[in-house]
Amino acid sequence: MAWRVDSRTMAGRWVAYDGSDWTSDPDTWADMVVRLDQPQPLTPTGPYYTPTGPDDEVAVYLRAVGVIAAAEVSGDPPRVPMPEPDPDAPPGTVY
Repeated sequence: MAWRVDSRTMAGRWVAYDGSDWTSDPDTWADMVVRLDQPQPLTPTGPYYTPTGPDDEVAVYLRAVGVIAAAEVSGDPPRVPMPEPDPDAPPGTVY
């Protein structure tokens, strides 16, 4: 699935995925590779999605919408898994 994330407020910031690999502008590339192999938040406060490898499309997408200000998505982005409740979370925890 091909998709693209552009910033509505910072001209020139973008990430594009062509179905097999991702590219971006140089500034966004630096932000992307810093933590791309680490768990990515599904919501600003968690829970987190753990990447399956360096080419995990969902991790790339989550990282892109996390590092690009005012992200605008076009194309066909990946299906992001729904957060599952943490069994150790106190009752009433909201994600």
